[in-house]
Amino acid sequence: MSLKVLYKAIAYLRLSKEDGDEAESNSIRNQRILIEDYVKRQADIKLIGEKVDDGYSGVNFDRPGFQEMMELIRDGKVNCVIVKDLSRFARNFVESGKYLQQIFPFLNVRFIAINDNYDSLKADYQTNNLYVPIKNLFNDAYSRDVSIKMRSFYDYKKRNGMPTCAFAVYGYRREKGSKKLLVDENVAGVIQSIAAAKLFGLSLQQIADKLNEQQVLCPAEYKRSISPNYKCGPRKKVVCKWTKMAVSRILRNRVYTGCLELGKTYRPNYKVKRPFLVAKDSWSQYENAHEAILSKVEFDTIQRTMDVEMRRNPQAETSYLLNGILFCADCHQAMVRRNVYSKGKKYVYYNCASNRKDKNECTPHNISEDTILKILLPVIRNHVEAVVEIDDMLHYLDTLPERQGASRTIDRHIKALEAELEKNRRFKRMVFEKYGEKIIDQKTYLEYTEIYSKKCDDLEAAISKRREELQAVLTAGASRNEWVRLFKKNRGIKNLNRPLLLSLIERVEVGEGKNITVRFAYQNQFDIAKEYIDNFKTKEAEHELEPAENKRSS
Repeated sequence: MSLKVLYKAIAYLRLSKEDGDEAESNSIRNQRILIEDYVKRQADIKLIGEKVDDGYSGVNFDRPGFQEMMELIRDGKVNCVIVKDLSRFARNFVESGKYLQQIFPFLNVRFIAINDNYDSLKADYQTNNLYVPIKNLFNDAYSRDVSIKMRSFYDYKKRNGMPTCAFAVYGYRREKGSKKLLVDENVAGVIQSIAAAKLFGLSLQQIADKLNEQQVLCPAEYKRSISPNYKCGPRKKVVCKWTKMAVSRILRNRVYTGCLELGKTYRPNYKVKRPFLVAKDSWSQYENAHEAILSKVEFDTIQRTMDVEMRRNPQAETSYLLNGILFCADCHQAMVRRNVYSKGKKYVYYNCASNRKDKNECTPHNISEDTILKILLPVIRNHVEAVVEIDDMLHYLDTLPERQGASRTIDRHIKALEAELEKNRRFKRMVFEKYGEKIIDQKTYLEYTEIYSKKCDDLEAAISKRREELQAVLTAGASRNEWVRLFKKNRGIKNLNRPLLLSLIERVEVGEGKNITVRFAYQNQFDIAKEYIDNFKTKEAEHELEPAENKRSS
């Protein structure tokens, strides 16, 4: 008489990344073979299927295969779960104990871990309450140990400017051995065409549509085509397409300028898989870590373009010429474009957006587009010539000997900040002296100490930043050459177009009486260099006058 099949079993197989370096016995294939061989020897078990989580950690139960298995259990289609050992089921002491001691008994599910010689149907009190919890605790500790080692390894890579991502970002590939990012020539041109299209004035959606029309593979599909092991969550579509979000991510990513940004996210511990964002000032940034696909000038121009909302020209693909850079000098709101028709001709005017909404707010600042362009052209030409003159002067200063170069370290702004810092330090000392003389109480002392300490910290940070900026301007290197080259290549321009305006100008402010103020791109670098040169010329003039005065006095 044959025995009746009592249990409908499902095999659960799991392999995570942290287990990938272990022996072959932990492979999915070997787990399957072991379970199938075990079931053949059990007359009261029928294997009806399997669920697999390949590449999922055991520290939590947010795994698709596991969740599908639980659905089958709740539907009454399965009443027995078989795993190779307890570590394949989970590496979380608390949660695995909850399933084995509460959830599975409540659902009347038999649980078998073959290599651990555990069968919930046959286990005694000591096995359930001593052996299994201890085994789960060891499995949990293993995950913690692996997490500590991996975190230490990633911290080392971050400190040394080495990529930590599993796959190279779109546009790059990983160099064998060093894992350094190398330009992927197959798609580098796509990145450059996206940037060019944005500079030309196309919207993110228009760029995405053009790429889809040209049947260019989006980043996810391209990675799948060259990396069979690439996975990015469950696939909702057969073939992914370019979207405006994908285009935006590329245009916002500084990696394409050669800068490696690390430490953007963190996880509190190994049991929390959701990444948390890190404040940008806490990122680790490494300039010139790899070959750039876009120049810093192009990237900066694109950021300015994307930071302003632009009204599009309905008769053309691109934005209007002055959109995004024209503002009211008084209320600082954008200037609004409007068309005026007179005697069959079309004229374009701009006026203040605040005044257009409410006549009592601001004034119209009405000005024609032709007037703006006529004013802008000579202003841009003059600024370009000023940049060329400054660059020539900086090159001259680079040739000065060290004995003369000592006078070049003077910067008025730094001296003013240092004087303010010394004043606050003096106030801080005075507060301490008054507290020591019992002129003020402890509460007042602590309040003033906190105030002056905060001011000192802010001033020290400002001085450090100013010195870095000054050094960047004065150093004859790629950073200075790049923004100077941007202006020098536009020397003698005769006509204005949108890409040129976006690359050279940050904003144009229109005041009363058609007064126009232009803030150019890299204005801060220009101002620092100009102030430094003016200071140098002043010191040189004083130095030349000094001998003559000495002669007269003698």
